[in-house]
Amino acid sequence: MTSELDYARKPLGIYVAMVGALLLYTIVDPLRYRAVVTWGALLLIGRGVQRLLIAGELHDLFAIPFERNLVHVVYLCALGTTLLVLRPPPTSRT
Repeated sequence: MTSELDYARKPLGIYVAMVGALLLYTIVDPLRYRAVVTWGALLLIGRGVQRLLIAGELHDLFAIPFERNLVHVVYLCALGTTLLVLRPPPTSRT
């Protein structure tokens, strides 16, 4: 790993930790924080799609086989879809 890439990944780690903390926070009251669950799920699905779109670049730069990348794509999209399916239904605002 180049020193530039090593430096770039450090600030990204805090964003990943923060999103994880927000999703853990929703355990307290998932109905109240339904929007956080929704955005977390969409983020995971978006990340899966992004990995699929840059699979060639990941292979060229890091020698990640397409099959291994595909496993990660399926995992991320399945996790996001599961969150969307299992999130609480919206409440009516009457």
